[in-house]
Amino acid sequence: MTRVLVVDDEPQIRRALSTNLKARGYEVDLAPTGEDALRLAAEHRPDVVILDLGLPGIDGIEVVEGLRGWSTVITTTQVIDLAARRVTRDGEEVRLTPTEWHLVEMLVRHPGKLVSQRQLLQEVWGPEYERETNYLRVYMARVRRKLEADPSTPRHFLTEPGMGYRFEP
Repeated sequence: MTRVLVVDDEPQIRRALSTNLKARGYEVDLAPTGEDALRLAAEHRPDVVILDLGLPGIDGIEVVEGLRGWSTVITTTQVIDLAARRVTRDGEEVRLTPTEWHLVEMLVRHPGKLVSQRQLLQEVWGPEYERETNYLRVYMARVRRKLEADPSTPRHFLTEPGMGYRFEP
């Protein structure tokens, strides 16, 4: 079973991610601080880390650096900072268009949950575009090219054919 370490100082975010991830069969460890994250990572050796960069005490970047010193869990990073509206990949900023950002933001705000084609189209383009599924195909392909390690076999931005899209952390 895949073990996920969720690191965020907001209890409601930790709770929401934990509930969603456990419902999908993941083992989940929760850490409110960078110090707790490093301790839990050493004890449980997670396969994946979901990390808030703006932590009190040791911040997220220091946690990444600490983990890289002895663990292989963080070999690459897809960091999506919703508050700053920035995406970085392996330390390099990734430029997203406003439309690409809106799609990413909607999916990331609902980790593990299916977001319907209709919901995405209405939210991003407006209610008059709810049947324009070709827009989603084009823009999701762009998002995958920019953010997935292998866009042809995405791990994070998944398509549920005929239904919608899902973000898997």
